[in-house]
Amino acid sequence: MANQVTTLKMGQKFKKTPVGDIPVDWDARNIRSLAEKMLNGGTPGTSIEKYWTGDIPWITGADFVNQKIVTVRKRITREAVEHSATNVVPKGAVLVVTRTGVGKLAIAPCDVAISQDITGILPDAEVVHPEYMFWALNLYAPQLKAAHQGTSINGILRGDLEDFIIPIPPLREQKKIAEILASVDDVLQKTQSVIDKVRGIKRALAQRLLTKRAGSANGSGLTGWPFVPLGELLEEPIKNGYSPTCPSDSTGMWTLELGALSYGGFRPDRVKVAPQDDAKCAGAMLRPGDLLVSRSNTRELVGLAAIYEGNPKNCIYPDLMMRVRVSPTEMNPYFLVLYLVSSYGRRFFESEARGTSGSMLKINGEILSRMPVPKPPMKQQAEICARIQAVQDLIRREEIGHQKYASAKDALMRVLLSGRMRVS
Repeated sequence: MANQVTTLKMGQKFKKTPVGDIPVDWDARNIRSLAEKMLNGGTPGTSIEKYWTGDIPWITGADFVNQKIVTVRKRITREAVEHSATNVVPKGAVLVVTRTGVGKLAIAPCDVAISQDITGILPDAEVVHPEYMFWALNLYAPQLKAAHQGTSINGILRGDLEDFIIPIPPLREQKKIAEILASVDDVLQKTQSVIDKVRGIKRALAQRLLTKRAGSANGSGLTGWPFVPLGELLEEPIKNGYSPTCPSDSTGMWTLELGALSYGGFRPDRVKVAPQDDAKCAGAMLRPGDLLVSRSNTRELVGLAAIYEGNPKNCIYPDLMMRVRVSPTEMNPYFLVLYLVSSYGRRFFESEARGTSGSMLKINGEILSRMPVPKPPMKQQAEICARIQAVQDLIRREEIGHQKYASAKDALMRVLLSGRMRVS
């Protein structure tokens, strides 16, 4: 990749445009002038069953994952297209999610029909390369997405998309820029695939280790591990967190977001600024090794658990989480997390969660305290945790590599799409 680009020489001339300074031999044009056609989407009649028996993929914003269309959940007939507001967008068109999932982008992998949340752009091939337009929108579209955030519109207006301006290099240079960025993106996708596979190995290993020793989770384990209520293993009572009013300026204090608890473990990047002068924050202050459990979330995520290991410092946890401090002589908190996120733990939480909303269910300290958990000897707990940690260390190394490639991709996008670095 390095031999495909060359930095600009001293004396390179730039000109000012609405998208910033760009080389004098580049242009800056709006999407309307670059599109041969722009197509809106729609929804075929949901009550007409025969409309959904065809072979044309019908795409919504939910089908966009990592800048690609990875799922096709519904297919429609040609008759449905002819008798509804939807349109079929040809393979290679640029797809922009303008409403639900606003800001997502992809290139149509085949001819697809689109929902009302999507606008399809058919680039003028004599002026702009489709993949170059895709990458330019990836870099500049956040500005467009932010234009209506917090308003009643909460989306991207068709007129704003048409008027949106991107830099346009010569067509040959566009193609080379797209090739370079696609090659970096391909590495990112492959690295993410490795991470996902190793995470699957970790889950399978944890499940096998627990199953081999614990058997069923109702106390009748194959080898006699006793099951005891979690409440009998506590160092102190389970405690809900506190959700303060968060300031906009940095204070050196942090509060976790609910997304800090994930199946991949604790995410220290999912935090918000916390106030310094709120006395109630003291009771929710975390210390390294604290086990946190989500007490309100979707059915698939309620009860999700992870361990805070001290990063970031000066951190509290919100009201939607519970803090669990177990006795260090009775239970290894890392072993407990393995059990909580296992299929055994998930079945317990999904059966015990309560709520009137299908999207947000709740558990509480009383439910968590009576949860039966296996209690093997501390030495066995430590051995199991060590085996899982070895796999987690591999995942972490892969994640660091992925982050480096992501940073490189971001940097390349900025210099290539602004002309500060030119392709040879």
